[in-house]
Amino acid sequence: MKTFKRTPLLSLLIIALVNGCVVPSLYPLYTENELIIDERLEGVWVDNNEGDDDFGLKISKSNPRDSKDSSLSNSADKLYRLEHTDDGETVIFDLFLVKVGNSTYLDFFPNEYPDQEFKNLFGLMHIYPVHTFAKVVIKENELIIQNFDGDYIKKMIEQNRVKISHENISGEILLSASPNELQKFVLKYEDEPKLFEGKSILKRKG
Repeated sequence: MKTFKRTPLLSLLIIALVNGCVVPSLYPLYTENELIIDERLEGVWVDNNEGDDDFGLKISKSNPRDSKDSSLSNSADKLYRLEHTDDGETVIFDLFLVKVGNSTYLDFFPNEYPDQEFKNLFGLMHIYPVHTFAKVVIKENELIIQNFDGDYIKKMIEQNRVKISHENISGEILLSASPNELQKFVLKYEDEPKLFEGKSILKRKG
């Protein structure tokens, strides 16, 4: 496994951005005040429509010393480890559970990528170290995840319907807003139905 480094991988970043499935951000959605723990999040989660070896999420509490987020201090104990497997290839993420308003979100940040073939699409979207976010509902044996719709947010920015700090990279959006600014955006538009993609419903394995 290789650890991510902040290298100028602009061409690969653009590949990830144009996919439109996520909203990449230079900064996290959280400050230490918004991080929470939910024991129900831990476990192995699978999509019943996929083979067990093709796709799955393994979530566990992580050793704070393993985090790639150097800004954490008092809340490092809230760090989760996500092993994200897609097409048989596993990418390791730092994962944080974030409470903003009445909703709960996942904040993903890459930790390790295998020296393989970049078959894991979600991992490819994080080949350059960026945060991405998803809305989540946690049940005892069910995990409901909704990614932010990158294309819709891009359209909102282009139409001046929303003002949020960002960079324009070859026509694609990279958020550069602070955690507080990101939270204000989420609170204002969390009930906008087009802000999120369709639901991914995962079942607990075992």
